[in-house]
Amino acid sequence: MAKFDFKGLVLLVAAAGIGGAAMWKFDDYQFRHQVDTINAQLLKGTTVAAVDVHKIGLHGPWIDIHHDIDCGDLPSAKEKLEVGLADAKAKEVFGTPGGAYTTEDIRVNGLVPPSIRFNNVTFTYTLKPLPGQPYDPILKTRSSGAFDWSVCGQIYHFASIPSLEEFVMRAKKDKSILPPSAYIEKSSEARVASR
Repeated sequence: MAKFDFKGLVLLVAAAGIGGAAMWKFDDYQFRHQVDTINAQLLKGTTVAAVDVHKIGLHGPWIDIHHDIDCGDLPSAKEKLEVGLADAKAKEVFGTPGGAYTTEDIRVNGLVPPSIRFNNVTFTYTLKPLPGQPYDPILKTRSSGAFDWSVCGQIYHFASIPSLEEFVMRAKKDKSILPPSAYIEKSSEARVASR
């Protein structure tokens, strides 16, 4: 009968714990570094936000009231009316085919518009994508798997509801849209070679 190596097991568990902690620390450092870099660039004026999310999509002007609302901060009757009109417009946009947005896309996505379907989903979309990561076709920032939507029979990744809405509205006007593979961040060498 083989003898149980307790020391080896302890060393293995300790090494796995140290490796996991190191990976978490690196991911945290990378996230903070990207946020700090973008904030510094915005403050210096060396870069600007790709798109103002308050000005795109059907719900852009009212994006703030689609998030969690405090009891003391209820929307006014005018805001409720505007949101209702925008939701009706969204159902029209996402419930009818046109351009590159097909009947099959509507079947795959369902009839619930993104503003309702993803109402409680949040994602930090101010980060630059790393090489190999998908990015939002409108915002040009790192995208999330939470805001996936089928257009032209292919799944696109978005970082926010307004950018998803904007992309579908553009796709309905124009049949020639780039495939999702065009929205994958290139490596720094490929980016320099393409210039």
